[in-house]
Amino acid sequence: MLNWVSKLDSIIKERKTVLCVGLDPQDSLVKKLGFDSLYQWGAAIIDATKDFVCAYKFQLAFYESLGSKGIRDMEKTIEYAKSSGVLLIGDAKRGDIGNTAEAYAKALFDTWKFDVVTVNPYLGFDSIKPFIDREDKGAFVVCRSSNNSASQIQDILVKSKNSDIELYQHVYHLIENYDQKNNAGLVMGSTNLEPLRRIRLLNDDIPLLIPGIGAQGGVIEDVVPISLSKKHNGRCIFPISRGIIFPNSSKTNFEDYLSSVNKKADLFCNKMRSYISS
Repeated sequence: MLNWVSKLDSIIKERKTVLCVGLDPQDSLVKKLGFDSLYQWGAAIIDATKDFVCAYKFQLAFYESLGSKGIRDMEKTIEYAKSSGVLLIGDAKRGDIGNTAEAYAKALFDTWKFDVVTVNPYLGFDSIKPFIDREDKGAFVVCRSSNNSASQIQDILVKSKNSDIELYQHVYHLIENYDQKNNAGLVMGSTNLEPLRRIRLLNDDIPLLIPGIGAQGGVIEDVVPISLSKKHNGRCIFPISRGIIFPNSSKTNFEDYLSSVNKKADLFCNKMRSYISS
């Protein structure tokens, strides 16, 4: 059985892409475009982008905000996405301890069938452990995120063995030391290059989920070259949501809208592909 990291490596090798489309279905925009449900929208997005991606990332908040109907649409979209043969990421940023963390892991892996999920490390390693204990599943741990206020917490200096280091570096060392099955990756935002460069230099093996390109200001030409694992010719994922799924919200018919989605995915994929070794 392939674990999710090996699956990612295989997909990148076969498809020559590190692009991930983020499924963040803002209900008002989906309705404006004329879709009957989040599932109809999600299936159409997958059809328009599946040739360009290594993964789809489901942002659970947008589905959960619509209650049981949103969850049903998410479940149907996950099932539809499986046929694309790519990695499925559940972006929930869970973080809890004991039986609660185990229940979250069961929901995300067994009920919704995600390959890998996002988690927060603030409660310590026992809150992460249930998500990386399984041979075939795993987690991206939030390390240095792309939001503007990330530095308020993640850049705080903490005591290390020989010197003070930023908290995000401490999170990296925590994962490095305790991830026995090599099932953990890191969330590293693309809007702050130095932490990303530093982590990749420290570890060329660890998978990275790198949000922030496009609407948040991350630039492909700056970010991709320093993020790719040289040893594994990739081992990173760049999720783009708004820049692909809502490229022009003024489009009012399916054909024009989905054509724009397709062209944006193609553009981002090919810009990133130029940095992957043949």
